Amino acid sequence: MAAEGGVLERIRSLRAEGPSSPAEIMSLARALAADPQARELLQPVRLVLLSSFTTTLFDPSLKVEAARQGFLVDIHHGGFGQFEQALLGDEWRTREGGARATEALVVMMRLEDLHPDVGFRVYADGPDEAWDALSANVLARIESTLSIFRERSNGPALVASFSMPEHRIGPVFDANLPGSLTYKLQALNRALLERVSKRATCHVWDYAGLVAAAGSTRWTDPRLWALSRTPVSAANQPVLARHLMRTVRGALRPAAKCLVLDLDNTLWGGVIGDDGVAGIQLGDEHPGRAFKELQRAALGLRDRGILLAICSKNDPAVVHDALANHPEMLLKLKDFAATRINWSPKSQNLREIAKELNIGLDSLVFFDDNPVERAEVMEGTPEVQVVDVPVDPALYVRTLCDVAAFDAPSLTAEDRLRAQSYQAQIERRESEAHAGSLDEFLPSLQMEVAIGSWNAMTAQRIAQLVIKTNQFNTTTRRVSEAELAALHEGGLGVYWLRLTDRYGDMGLIAVAVLTKDGTDAVVHSFVLSCRAANRAMEQTLVAYLAQKARDGGCARLIGEFIPTSKNTPVVDLFAKLGFVLVEPHDGVTRYAYDLSKQDLVIPAFVRVREERPA
Repeated sequence: MAAEGGVLERIRSLRAEGPSSPAEIMSLARALAADPQARELLQPVRLVLLSSFTTTLFDPSLKVEAARQGFLVDIHHGGFGQFEQALLGDEWRTREGGARATEALVVMMRLEDLHPDVGFRVYADGPDEAWDALSANVLARIESTLSIFRERSNGPALVASFSMPEHRIGPVFDANLPGSLTYKLQALNRALLERVSKRATCHVWDYAGLVAAAGSTRWTDPRLWALSRTPVSAANQPVLARHLMRTVRGALRPAAKCLVLDLDNTLWGGVIGDDGVAGIQLGDEHPGRAFKELQRAALGLRDRGILLAICSKNDPAVVHDALANHPEMLLKLKDFAATRINWSPKSQNLREIAKELNIGLDSLVFFDDNPVERAEVMEGTPEVQVVDVPVDPALYVRTLCDVAAFDAPSLTAEDRLRAQSYQAQIERRESEAHAGSLDEFLPSLQMEVAIGSWNAMTAQRIAQLVIKTNQFNTTTRRVSEAELAALHEGGLGVYWLRLTDRYGDMGLIAVAVLTKDGTDAVVHSFVLSCRAANRAMEQTLVAYLAQKARDGGCARLIGEFIPTSKNTPVVDLFAKLGFVLVEPHDGVTRYAYDLSKQDLVIPAFVRVREERPA
């Protein structure tokens, strides 16, 4: 506990704009290195920096910002200008933390380092062979570097986008010329995205956006560049470190799933119980504008698949009236997946919200203007991520946009459907409550299922489900996208299931990995979204797997179960489907189904369409 009140507490309490001086950063980095208790609380990460310039001066800032995000980084710097060759040796491999450490690669290439003329001799019209050669060279080197890294590590890789050089000829009218450096860089960054995004767990780091936000002419200290080949000034190194480590966090950890909002003086100004619906501050002019902007930002998160919830000490009838009838209200009751409007402790309400949504407390982000309520939540539910909300509402939107917990390297179709899906789930529960029995309820859903195998269009969502799902996951084997592709090619297939019912499209909600061991087909992984549990999808997909196993000439279908603290909902999945407990294998509980039997079938009330590869 001493560590929590020591250097880590100092690091976490740093101002949002970053430490005030290099001396403060150095002091915190030294204190962190000297505090074994603090280091024990952090997740080890081996950060491999490969660049066309010197990066060693970034170390103190990177270590401090990593600790803010919950990481203990051990940094390896490749020699500047060395990319592929730096990965061919073993110096960059995991050290601190041993097998527990995750390796993360960062590749940074500045065009002006590779071709000094890039800011001065890029032509606006006609062919530009020098530029074309430079573009082809840097993209090829990046692909080669990523290939070598992926052969030796399953960790994430981040590739910096290309920023505008600090110095260039004719910048004022550059945007008027179709062949200018402005448009060439845009095209190059699009090509970079296309190349990088095709690779599992490889992402573009928006270095260009970071430099542009700071101003390219202020990003570099010419004296520091001349002395050390470091293109980032001392003042901007904490800015770079914060942006990079936030990106690393987004690549390594799943995003939070729900934003829980207070109401009074948060979603609107004033106290609605005292001021009435007509008296609250909400509109397009000051002081109501800040609150309306926060509502816009919340809706933007909802569009990205983040659930919204209300946790407010208020009168429910008055709140419902405001949400339905206030003319400036952007958020409506239907936009919230869960609501707790009462006088109970907010920590208690947050536990209930997490239970209702079937997500962990660590998936909740709590936004409340009242510091007393925030303190109660931090004490009562320390797993919840509590936003340090500023006193001035004008800063609310900036603060919400700076919440790293919502960062995700990609968005799937299922992410975008999530909020609507939860609303449909509420309607399903209401229908279930009025049904006489489950046997009556399930046919009433009019379920239609599409089942298919691994392909480029589904790879991202399949990997997301396998990595994130804890409860309805028979083995919780965390298999990367690249490993899943290999399992599909080398086994009996990786299969997905998409569900639609009369309430809407639930998206791709189940994944199964089928491998072969002699005459046995083995369910290596079986993953189901909790939203679709107890909807006969378990039986539907396993029955489909049984047929695939028969087609593959197998005699038995083996279901594997590895218990964890969270996957008790599937402890008896295979037993319920008619599998028989057999001998364990390598410590894994196993169940067998004799494929000569035909009693494992897809329920009659589920319509199935098999999507075959093109």
